[in-house]
Amino acid sequence: VTPAKHYCLPPLARWDLEEGQLDAAARELALGRGGHADGPDLEWTGLAAELAIREGRLAESKSLWRRYCEAAGWSRDSLGAAVRFFLALKQPETALEFLNEARLFPNPPDCLPFLEGTVQEQLSRRDAAIAAYELYRRRYPDDRQALDRLVGLYSSAGDPLRAEEAIRRIMRIYPGEPLLYLSLGRAL
Repeated sequence: VTPAKHYCLPPLARWDLEEGQLDAAARELALGRGGHADGPDLEWTGLAAELAIREGRLAESKSLWRRYCEAAGWSRDSLGAAVRFFLALKQPETALEFLNEARLFPNPPDCLPFLEGTVQEQLSRRDAAIAAYELYRRRYPDDRQALDRLVGLYSSAGDPLRAEEAIRRIMRIYPGEPLLYLSLGRAL
């Protein structure tokens, strides 16, 4: 660890980081920001995972998020936080690993297909992203984000009929949005 990477850390957090104790360093940072340190909460998990990434310890970062998700029962919020974290760091493969782990639970979060679509888009797997969003729409047919993403994916796949269908569905839900008419014109 070079001092330039953590010169602004509180002394205890800096010492913990130098000793390779990412959990302890993140806990100190969370406490210094007014958080708490009783168990893996979102803030210190994110801090510890980010410190692990900075130190080139991806496996440890994944382990920290896994522990957080397990403690939260692989809830929608915990899984979404882990996936967003790894997507922000351009680690879509790691995000996909988390989604696959969540599938092993008896009642996986209902947002799983939506998150998978997002990850598949980052991996440039258009057909897999479309399949995931369509699966999500079976449960939430009027979800605006899923419909918007499908419009873009259908258009890029050269399928104007499906893009038009998705836009018209959005128009039924949000009839007063003038930009939808522009989108419809582009799709056709």
